[in-house]
Amino acid sequence: MGPLSDVIATVNRHADWANARMFAAAERLSPEQLTRPVGSSDSSIRDTLHHQFESQETWIERVFGLPANDGRPASELPDVASFRVWAGELAALLAHHVAEAGEGGLASAATYSSSSRVWTQPRWQLLLHQANHQMQHRSEIALWLTQLGCSPGNLDMLFYLREQEAVR
Repeated sequence: MGPLSDVIATVNRHADWANARMFAAAERLSPEQLTRPVGSSDSSIRDTLHHQFESQETWIERVFGLPANDGRPASELPDVASFRVWAGELAALLAHHVAEAGEGGLASAATYSSSSRVWTQPRWQLLLHQANHQMQHRSEIALWLTQLGCSPGNLDMLFYLREQEAVR
């Protein structure tokens, strides 16, 4: 791996770590709390989780030229455990394609359609975008979890990196 691959892989491992903390906190919610309206565009914690991972799947497909799938309806993801499984599948898929792409593949451009336009950008930029998009929604969910007495704790990358360093 080179510097670009290392950065992308580190950002994605941080996202996996933060998602695990978020899931652990969210598993303490009742089904009613998971689906209760929270006053956002995605309606509830469950619907925000759905948007977070559906968007990640869409970006993986766009960046690596994979066939678009029809997505998973939120109604088929009734609990936090089902989101944890989906997130694990996406993390494995992303890690595989990042490793396979290598430095050259990550620096190369991806072309995709969005909002009736065709866009071309370096893959690494799109991968950082998808990680930041996840972070936005994970932060929203963390706030709601904290308000419900189930804080996931600190999700900052520095805490992840320090924890990883302590394990070595």
